Amino acid sequence: MLENINTSPNSRDDGAGTPENYLSRAVAACEAGDARLGLHLYLAAFEQAAEQSDAPSEDAIMGLKQAWRVACSTKERALAEYIFERLEPYLSDDEVQACVEQLQVLAMERLEGIGLSGDDLMEMTEALSGDFMEMVGPMMAAAVHGEDAAMAQAEALAAPSGAAPAGEEASQPVDIFSYDSISGYGAAVARMRSLGVGLAGTPEFDDFVAMLNSRHGLDAMPVVDSLLFCSPAREDASRFMLATVGELGLPAIRMRMEETFQGVPMLCVSAQATDAEKLASLRHGFAGPGILVLEDLDLWGAPVIDAADDMAGFFMATMSRGAREAVNLIRQAVENPDVYVLASASSLEAIDPFFTELLFPLTCVDIDYPTAEERADIWMDIARDHPSIRSVSRDELVRLSANLPRYDIYMAAREAIEEAYKQGLVERRYIPVSRENLFDKLAAYQPLDSAEYAELERLVVSDFSASLGDLNDLVG
Repeated sequence: MLENINTSPNSRDDGAGTPENYLSRAVAACEAGDARLGLHLYLAAFEQAAEQSDAPSEDAIMGLKQAWRVACSTKERALAEYIFERLEPYLSDDEVQACVEQLQVLAMERLEGIGLSGDDLMEMTEALSGDFMEMVGPMMAAAVHGEDAAMAQAEALAAPSGAAPAGEEASQPVDIFSYDSISGYGAAVARMRSLGVGLAGTPEFDDFVAMLNSRHGLDAMPVVDSLLFCSPAREDASRFMLATVGELGLPAIRMRMEETFQGVPMLCVSAQATDAEKLASLRHGFAGPGILVLEDLDLWGAPVIDAADDMAGFFMATMSRGAREAVNLIRQAVENPDVYVLASASSLEAIDPFFTELLFPLTCVDIDYPTAEERADIWMDIARDHPSIRSVSRDELVRLSANLPRYDIYMAAREAIEEAYKQGLVERRYIPVSRENLFDKLAAYQPLDSAEYAELERLVVSDFSASLGDLNDLVG
């Protein structure tokens, strides 16, 4: 129905975009029995009045109150929640309490409508606040789409500010490292240096930026684009993105999509405990320089906009509070010149257009499989930390680990080291990582139709046959 009427805020015919016009249309719609249309028109009147002045008129506020009554009477919980947020500054304490109680009633009616009683909700809330919250930490959780029972639970458990409170053990610990701590990303690091990332504070770069500012007549560098790290191996992209966080050295929050035990997608937000105080007011955006990290963005489900483009403002009103706060936080971070927005995904094409538009302007940093030189750095890094692997030829390892992601190389090495360690425990002696052992682990990660897998299989069989010959000699 909404897309068929000419009452969009974008309309400019005959003063249609004025608060007074919206209010008169809202009254007419309600008198004609179209309460839902009247609700949206009352809301549009207030939004237009708020854009024109920091102090909306009494008529606009009264219209918003009428919109609240209509939303409650028509059981539009999400809209009522949005209207309450806009209306709260103009309500007395008693009115605020009454509105909160009404929202709770609407939430319970929503749960009962899908077959959940108050006792069911209490049991599920206790379970979430017990075992589940002990595992994932008390982080803010909000569904990006969907408003079923799990959404109500998530909002009840979420911190009111939309982020973990300062000083709590709530914040999730994150391993901090930088470009100096990772190996096998030479090309990606060079790409980031070309963008100026991690160079701030060095005399040469600061002098260069000062020269550019002077020549171009600017006070500072332009706003940095959102950075999207793409790799066919998402673990490689995620690790480099976190290294970039360490390289920048700014307070950061991480957002990632997970599923609850009920299979409902939830957006989880976490931060370092040391950054909690600086990020305590995230509901209102970053107060200073910072980093927003969006992990595995191609796995996020975007909200579905059913209305026409000119009703996008109403779309925000229909989203749940947690979803609105998440979208607004991302939008504010993108618009803030002091905030870096970093995201990871398997590819740009795999991301929903909703998020690519939200992050615009966007610069993609492709992280392909490591080159031979980068693989050599990886094996040197592994050998530095694990002396037991040094007996295996690095040249062979570099050649036979071609076309493997960095993550798979480290996992194969780890498995080989652990196997040798366990064998040593059994035999009560030190056993280094053998060539056969390591090649066997690498083969498990190589595609079966690859030339590297065929060679690894041949070498493993050859080494095994040789070991049988040594055993025959010992028996003889």
